[in-house]
Amino acid sequence: VAILYGHGHYPDLDVYKLLPLTITPICSPQALSGEHALRTPEDLKHHMLLHDDTGDLYDGESFWEVWLKAAGVKGMDAKRGARFSHAVLAFEAAMDAVGVVASMPALAAEDLAAGRLVMPFDLKVELTSAYYLVCELHAKTKPSVAAFRDWLIAEAAKDAAAG
Repeated sequence: VAILYGHGHYPDLDVYKLLPLTITPICSPQALSGEHALRTPEDLKHHMLLHDDTGDLYDGESFWEVWLKAAGVKGMDAKRGARFSHAVLAFEAAMDAVGVVASMPALAAEDLAAGRLVMPFDLKVELTSAYYLVCELHAKTKPSVAAFRDWLIAEAAKDAAAG
């Protein structure tokens, strides 16, 4: 049994889509005040862009490119800023007010709920990739695998319903 990020095409495996994913800018609450407070997407030009490289690595397009295009922001270099190979590292930098990361709110849910991170804009862009639960076809009927799958699907449904 594995949880994989991708497009869901895993031949010869039992595949269940766990969680549709969105991306949006995420930052420290400090970025919402001061001289260059984030009020509009164009205000991002005054902030360091932090990159969760998941989009580049798996989808061939950075999360910043995807989000800025959907927001209609023109003339901003979506490639500038610091790059992180893992979203957790980018979130830590955002919490430390280093900059703003375009990433998945689902991965930052605990820090968003606690107020350590905020989403300054309403726009969330749906990704073509998602998280999938996969297992070998012969394993899906094993009681332990079925119990884990059912529990995980129920938990993912709660997360999806929560936002």
